[in-house]
Amino acid sequence: MSKAKNFSPSRVIAVTWRVLTQISRDRRTIGLMIFVPALIMLIFGFVAGGAAKNLPVLIDNQDAGYTIPSGQNSTSFHFGNSILSSLQLDDRVKVDVGSFASGKVGVDNGTYYARALS
Repeated sequence: MSKAKNFSPSRVIAVTWRVLTQISRDRRTIGLMIFVPALIMLIFGFVAGGAAKNLPVLIDNQDAGYTIPSGQNSTSFHFGNSILSSLQLDDRVKVDVGSFASGKVGVDNGTYYARALS
């Protein structure tokens, strides 16, 4: 077996400097590193810029909850109810509670924009 090489900070610095020098000489790479993330942020800014208000969404909350038994006391978690109450407080969506079948029909005919199952 060969003995493991020791870590050399000067080698790491030399390799890092070489890579950064190569990147700085390639204009396409610099352009991609700066332009593409800026373009993606711009697109997402237009798409999710907060212009949406009161979009009708149907929630089919089938969450039965989860109970952790711990002796005399037990703890229950109802994540579906937590998500539902959070969505009802959000002014970007108008929440209706219904069934999956009515949600599918509503999305198909344009009544609802999304169908969320929790």
